[in-house]
Amino acid sequence: MSEPLQRLADAAERFAERLRPSAANRVEARLDSPDGMPALCAVEGVFARLLPAGTAKELVWLTRAQGAAGDRLQLRAYGDDNALLAEEVFELAADA
Repeated sequence: MSEPLQRLADAAERFAERLRPSAANRVEARLDSPDGMPALCAVEGVFARLLPAGTAKELVWLTRAQGAAGDRLQLRAYGDDNALLAEEVFELAADA
């Protein structure tokens, strides 16, 4: 795995480890990157490994915004009644 993809997977792992195993009903990953598919596969692999099997996963690949300096991964976890439990944004500089 390339270093940028590993850094995104590491961010997803830190996020997933923060969640109580039974609290999140759904997790969302929104990635703004030209390398979206490999990165989302890495993030999904982390979620599959660390979150309960019944946790719904929403993975979104966004077109990079014009003038963006690098990749951006936004992670959110939702609980009962779609309540936001946790949110984290990870920015990866273009030269990383």
